[in-house]
Amino acid sequence: MLGQTNLEEGVKYRNLTISEAQKINLPEDEMYAYLYLGETYLIHKKYKEVIESIEVGIPMAEKLETKYELADFHKKASEAYEKLGEFEKALAHNRQYEKLNAEIQLEENKKQLIAFEAKYQFKQKEAEIQTLNAEKQAQTFKIRQKNTLNLVLAGVILITIVIAFLLYKNHKNKQKIQVQRIVELETEKQLSATQALLQGQEDERSRVAKELHDGLGGLLSGVKLNLNNMQKKIIITEEDGIAFEKSVALLDQSISELRRVAHNLMPESILKFGLDGAVKEFLQSIHSEDLNIIYQSYHIENGLNKQQDISVYRIIQELVNNAIKHSGASEILVQIRKDNDLLLIDVEDNGSGFGYNPDSKKSGMGLAGITSRVNYWKGSLNIESDKDSGTAVHIEMPVKN
Repeated sequence: MLGQTNLEEGVKYRNLTISEAQKINLPEDEMYAYLYLGETYLIHKKYKEVIESIEVGIPMAEKLETKYELADFHKKASEAYEKLGEFEKALAHNRQYEKLNAEIQLEENKKQLIAFEAKYQFKQKEAEIQTLNAEKQAQTFKIRQKNTLNLVLAGVILITIVIAFLLYKNHKNKQKIQVQRIVELETEKQLSATQALLQGQEDERSRVAKELHDGLGGLLSGVKLNLNNMQKKIIITEEDGIAFEKSVALLDQSISELRRVAHNLMPESILKFGLDGAVKEFLQSIHSEDLNIIYQSYHIENGLNKQQDISVYRIIQELVNNAIKHSGASEILVQIRKDNDLLLIDVEDNGSGFGYNPDSKKSGMGLAGITSRVNYWKGSLNIESDKDSGTAVHIEMPVKN
């Protein structure tokens, strides 16, 4: 790693990275540069310089809410203070490191616990359905025996027939109740499976977004900085210089596109600004001169709950993307409003429409995903769309606090 063998060279490149990151306003890259600068000083036993770098980097990590990096800052600070003999400060930073490490582990354990709980509930419902099916078969056999007995005793006495008939009706009612119970359990099973699937999708999107942003994003930023440094040090022709600048511009576009994809996979704005702010940010990001997007929201400033916020955000994201990709719309209206315990969502466009048939079982993956999320929250979905007359989507769902 750069700086492990040559302190002067390592410090030079870290400071250059900090300077470049400040110029182009990349606080995350600047934070990592301070982290690696502190590590370089620590390797070469420059403990006072370690403290200087760490004390600058810690507020940045706290502002960016990056627990992994913040824990690493506190760990290095603890080691440096210990080497300087300032054991009280070393202990304080070590406690912060242990606390952050415990929080990170607690979050990981919580995710595993949720997954295990979903699996356990799924198995429990399945076992209960099997038990009810067995009881249903046993009762069906018992009814057949009673019917046979009624036929044998039919000519003996009328009252026996009446009693048998009443018993038969009683068992039929029980059987009907059990069938209804099986249907309810099947529905609960499907809801549990849907919840596990949606949670799994969001967890996977979060993981992939972090990998893209922290891994590939960091590499591309490093490549850009290296190209900028090379441009300052080498002499190239005017023609090659134009090609070089085009390459750097394409790299900037790649970094921006990667960040956009990572943001769409797991938008942090939901956690920071809530549902209303996240939707506004998403719609602003796709607004253009050829596309006018009107957004209206009423009484959702405080949001819903985290899971429902994410579901509503995904529904709107899919509907708007469908309008842009498939309808050729030039104007889209998005409206979200909360009326007591009911959430109302309307998305309308002036595009080409698609001749929607609610009785058709054929639908795209996007519409199927929207339907699945609406059904999970026990809501209703209504789509009005005819060719050349635009599309209007109306969704109602109970608000879960």
